[in-house]
Amino acid sequence: MDSPQTENGYTKIPNEIIEAMIQHDFGFSKGKVFVAIIRKTYGWQKESDKISISQICDFTNLSKRAVIYTLQNLEAQQKITIKRSFENNENQINEISIQSDYTKWNDDSFAPPYAKLKNQAQIRS
Repeated sequence: MDSPQTENGYTKIPNEIIEAMIQHDFGFSKGKVFVAIIRKTYGWQKESDKISISQICDFTNLSKRAVIYTLQNLEAQQKITIKRSFENNENQINEISIQSDYTKWNDDSFAPPYAKLKNQAQIRS
């Protein structure tokens, strides 16, 4: 398809979210996962959705490990919210949403495992 048309479908994203995305650091994996979440939520006119890690892997072509680390970092940076659910002591599919209050987004926060790796890299250099 060389000429995408809105008649074939589109995702309605608030301009403020797009402008906030431009102002914040997303990098490669975070950008792909964030846009995938936008597509799975706003693309279906939902505030949030139960999105499995395998769905995100398939959608972004990222490994399971990369998706898990990326979700942890996006959550630590308060760019997404994840509602975890458990049933019979087993993990269920998490409900994920975009943090629409983009003033809470923080590019300097990282999930603990990633923060540790980042600190080690800074010490070595």
